[in-house]
Amino acid sequence: INANVNQWSVKPTANKTEEFRAKQAKRQEQTTTVAKQYPQLYAKNPPGTYSGPACTVLGITGTSIFAPGTLVLSLIGLVTGNAWVWFADILTSSALAGSIAMLVSGIKKKAFVERFKSYVKQIGNRQYCDINQLATAVGKKKNYVLQDLRKMINKGCFLQGHLDNAGSTLITSDAVYQNYLDAEQSRRNREIWDTEQARKENAIKE
Repeated sequence: INANVNQWSVKPTANKTEEFRAKQAKRQEQTTTVAKQYPQLYAKNPPGTYSGPACTVLGITGTSIFAPGTLVLSLIGLVTGNAWVWFADILTSSALAGSIAMLVSGIKKKAFVERFKSYVKQIGNRQYCDINQLATAVGKKKNYVLQDLRKMINKGCFLQGHLDNAGSTLITSDAVYQNYLDAEQSRRNREIWDTEQARKENAIKE
């Protein structure tokens, strides 16, 4: 009896293990098939991936160095009225302004990359996505996202990126975009045919 109990207690575990391995193998096979079927659609390192953090670090460093110096020189210049002190103050102020500009640029570049990653995550395995869904993903208005996507397409973030004529859908694959163009052409042809048929029917009635 004990042997039978042990036998039945082992079999389900073995079956579950085999089933789990089979699912893993199938999932891996599907992933490999998709990777081979579709070319790379997104830039691995979009513009700002490295320059964004670098500009941020340099901007913070420069600001922390030149801000105190500018403040001190300004106070000394006000007290002494020395022309050389004012000249030095102008130089440090220019360096401070440059550092702040670099810091702002770095922050914008980092935000640009993060938005791109959010878009890609929202798109997932699809090759098209509604602009409204992308706007919701990044918490921005549709017009902002639309301009953002145009910029990313021009910068090569979406390697095969396109926008539909209505500006409502992002298409990330040349093949899918071609299907869209073909469908649009077919729709226009049907409209022309319908118009022509309506014209002929009206002519017959008259």
